[in-house]
Amino acid sequence: SFPNGIPSLSELKGHGRRVIESIDEKPAPVRYSFYLGPLGVTALLLAAVVAAGNAVCMQECARIGNELEDRLLQCMDNCEVHSASTSGSTKSPCEKKCSRQVGSTRRQARRQQAECMGGCRHAPFVRRTLSLIGVLALLPVVPFLGSYRGACSCECCKGQGCSAKLAFFVVAWTAYGFSVLWVLPSIAEDAGDIGGKVLFVVTQGIAMASMYASRRFAEYAEAKEDEVAYRMATFGVAGAEAIGATVGPAVAAGPAVKALQDQVEQLQKQVEELARRQVNLEKAAAKAEREAFVGEPQLLAEPTQLL
Repeated sequence: SFPNGIPSLSELKGHGRRVIESIDEKPAPVRYSFYLGPLGVTALLLAAVVAAGNAVCMQECARIGNELEDRLLQCMDNCEVHSASTSGSTKSPCEKKCSRQVGSTRRQARRQQAECMGGCRHAPFVRRTLSLIGVLALLPVVPFLGSYRGACSCECCKGQGCSAKLAFFVVAWTAYGFSVLWVLPSIAEDAGDIGGKVLFVVTQGIAMASMYASRRFAEYAEAKEDEVAYRMATFGVAGAEAIGATVGPAVAAGPAVKALQDQVEQLQKQVEELARRQVNLEKAAAKAEREAFVGEPQLLAEPTQLL
């Protein structure tokens, strides 16, 4: 948030610089994903905009052609009704009359409609190039985000239960698999179609968001494990117990940890026993010094009495 409500140009530049610096501090796969993701989405959206413009143009051509053909048919129906009492064929005179009245025949209306729709295929090379760039930019994003430490580790298989990291990991790869089905339609679909591009962007967006969430949960769990290891190395098991509950049973339980805890307790008892003995020795030494100090005046007084 900006203090004055509306940011100035210098504030926007500073904010953008901080965003870029925060991205550059991340690992290389995450940096690539942060740059490739927006690039791919932007390219596909531009291709979809071009295709949507073509679709609007084609619909307008179809509407004009249908209206022209409807006028011809309506004119011919009215002409045939009025001339039904006359003998002979009325089809040819009605067609000529209606073609002069409307300005074209049915065949000419269909040809004009086809020519109009053919002219609506604007920028085919640009549209396909943008679609290809978008697809190629988005496809490696999910594998890049999923290349973190312990990504293929299955907590359920180890008996540790399901975790948020594993759940988002499965959702990400499932959505990624569905998005692969729309790769070719996104590139090779017709000039006025945008369905393949939209479905590809939606499924890729779900996959990228889920994989990034899985990576964040994995980094959080790894940071907790590092903190526990540091506390165990520095303060012993008693220091690690303070955060053992947030890490899980893999750190807070287990025979190795219990054995270490028993050894630490034994050492603590031995240290307490040694400290207690040290205190007793100090008390005994102090008492002996006081007794020796009290006995010295008596020895000095005896020679005086003799004199």
